[in-house]
Amino acid sequence: MQPKQCTLVGFQLKHNLKSQPDNINDFYRTFFSRINEIRGNCITRCVRYESQNKDSKLIFIGVEVIDDINVPQGMVQWQFCDSSLTIKENDMTYKYKKSDQWEICSVADEQSTIPGEFITSDKNDIHFTLSAHFYTDLKKSLSIVDQVSIVNYDSNWPQQFKIFSEWLRKHLSLSTHTLVEHYGSTSIPNLAAKPIIDVLMELPSPDCIPEIIKKLNDFEWEFWKYEDHLIFIKRTQLMGNRCFHLHIAPRNHSIWNGLLFRDYLRKHEKAAQEYASLKYRLAERFQTDREKYTMAKTSFINDILIKMKSE
Repeated sequence: MQPKQCTLVGFQLKHNLKSQPDNINDFYRTFFSRINEIRGNCITRCVRYESQNKDSKLIFIGVEVIDDINVPQGMVQWQFCDSSLTIKENDMTYKYKKSDQWEICSVADEQSTIPGEFITSDKNDIHFTLSAHFYTDLKKSLSIVDQVSIVNYDSNWPQQFKIFSEWLRKHLSLSTHTLVEHYGSTSIPNLAAKPIIDVLMELPSPDCIPEIIKKLNDFEWEFWKYEDHLIFIKRTQLMGNRCFHLHIAPRNHSIWNGLLFRDYLRKHEKAAQEYASLKYRLAERFQTDREKYTMAKTSFINDILIKMKSE
């Protein structure tokens, strides 16, 4: 029987935990700008792995390739083969023994599986976690469909949330006690917004994470993990427009403050109008940079939360 083998090609970054690297955004921009240099199947998957010890953190983001290829300059190759991981960087090759905690298959190639979590054994055991997983067409670009665009309020948004939340509860076999909320701008009547339904779901248990990732593994879904909460992006199709953002976090996570902000704007029309004006200005300024657009709204949101505490 042939050993299971999977090859990833991409970039890796190691940094000290005491300080956030100045080049982290450049690291991701470089990957997405050079992804088309990787010669593989047109439709394949992108993954990100992270590991850390007490001093440093390692990030790898790459594309799965089927055949051996000439690795583009500046990139590294990760090759999984049953119980081993081989990393080729420049002219150096490193081989580690590994043990998998759980695996996830590819919907582009059902014969291909990669570990969702694994531990490498060398001088010290290193724990790697899958922190992003999505599909891409190497002949296309996401730059246009991911631009920031604000539209007038759509009265169909609450119904879209209702249909999606019912599907989500059934698909993930959620308990009736698990919170699923409509939040973000589309949950506030008459407020202009990006035409993407934000959904906030309570994480029942950390043990549920692998099963959630596997159940939302499809061409139109993207998974990203940020520190202690998960984000799943649902698109209309592979690399299509975003239609849902599913945020999953424990009930005590600060992201749930978004419900307080939502409820305040539902009751205070003037504040909602001010927020809409801010969003239009920021969307024009940061049309091609979603992260800067989001960060630029933080001050307004925090001011509202502080005001609520003083009232």
